[in-house]
Amino acid sequence: HVSPCGNYVVGGGDSGSCYIWGAMGGLLLKTFRAHYRSCTCITWTKCGRYVVTGGADGMVHIFSLMDLVDQATRTSKRSIAPMYTWSHHHFPVTCVINLDGGRLAAAAEDGQVVIMESFCSQTVAIIKFPHGVCSLTSLGSRIYAGSAIGTIYSVDLDAYAMHETEKQGATLTKRQRQQNQATIFDKTFVKAGDGEEGDSTRKYQTDWIGHEHAVTAIAVVEEDSNERLISGDDVGTVRIWDVESRVCINVLHPWA
Repeated sequence: HVSPCGNYVVGGGDSGSCYIWGAMGGLLLKTFRAHYRSCTCITWTKCGRYVVTGGADGMVHIFSLMDLVDQATRTSKRSIAPMYTWSHHHFPVTCVINLDGGRLAAAAEDGQVVIMESFCSQTVAIIKFPHGVCSLTSLGSRIYAGSAIGTIYSVDLDAYAMHETEKQGATLTKRQRQQNQATIFDKTFVKAGDGEEGDSTRKYQTDWIGHEHAVTAIAVVEEDSNERLISGDDVGTVRIWDVESRVCINVLHPWA
């Protein structure tokens, strides 16, 4: 991946090591160990000052570019420590993308999409899907996650935040009511399970059905003032969707 400034190129390998080169002359500036298992995805933050890596070990790291290209660290054999680390995933991380507002989103084979602040170690949200996520993109406040079974999950992050806030408020009210009843009747209060009652229909999520195989690539483009979602699966089928209507308008088989 080329840095936003165009001066650096960063890549990762099966060994878990990452490499950073100068883009002009191709000089290898630094090799650093990022993961215990293979490095599965890598990107830059929008500001270009940090490198973000995801690995088969389920970890997401942020490294400072200054630490990687500083002359003192380049000649040192010491390992470069990440600035921040997230370890929410239980399976290999498949993709990491930038979101608006300086945030990041990381997806993994465990079906989780983790929303993170790129300038601190805070986790904003963890969205769970029923199947592993192979690809990820965003448009405004909405993310699109291509799954291992072919379904594309579309989530409005603003609506999701409101849903979680309302759910927490309802849970708090319910627990307060149960505590008051336990006090009134002098009974032992038994904590209820944390299942999502009445959450079978997620108003913040829509499912796009069309692919029959894992969606391994996904992107949003603008065509004649219309926003299109382009998705590709691991057998070579490419689908073009109209974002507003969520209708598939074309199916391509370029490698058939």
